[in-house]
Amino acid sequence: MLSSVRKVPSGFSFIDKNWGGVYRGGSYLLIGPRKSGRTLIGLQFALENARRGETCVYFTIMRPKDLMIQAASINFDIQSYMNQNLIIVVRVAPPNEIYDMYNPDDYLVEYFNDIITVINQYNPTRIIFDEITPFVGFKNLDYLRNTFLHTIETIEERDITSLFIISEPA
Repeated sequence: MLSSVRKVPSGFSFIDKNWGGVYRGGSYLLIGPRKSGRTLIGLQFALENARRGETCVYFTIMRPKDLMIQAASINFDIQSYMNQNLIIVVRVAPPNEIYDMYNPDDYLVEYFNDIITVINQYNPTRIIFDEITPFVGFKNLDYLRNTFLHTIETIEERDITSLFIISEPA
């Protein structure tokens, strides 16, 4: 089993130098307050993958123009990687209106299922879900846990490295 565990560069010198990178097929959760640089970390994580010529799907609730502005702040021309289909930006509409429904949990599960659908379409080696906070408002926390674990396991079985970004407090 240990021979199948591989590390890949994360894009962060501290992590790559001290820990040898991140695990290929590993899942990571980044938690932090708003305006703390979480999106920039996600972009750097995507950039490292694209530099290696591998596809990354970047899920975001941001407008593409705003994401490009954020990327430019770290001298990252995200558009050039998008043109090469190395970074696929998928804008996800936040599920604001569903929380008024009788059982919003079933609708939130569909958002997680859509992650798998997109992965099947693009076959990336890395995904980033920038700002998953609006999608974890389940009333039934066991349902959230089971849904999230199923999503993570499906991603990991495909050897896809994932980064989920969530706001603090969640």
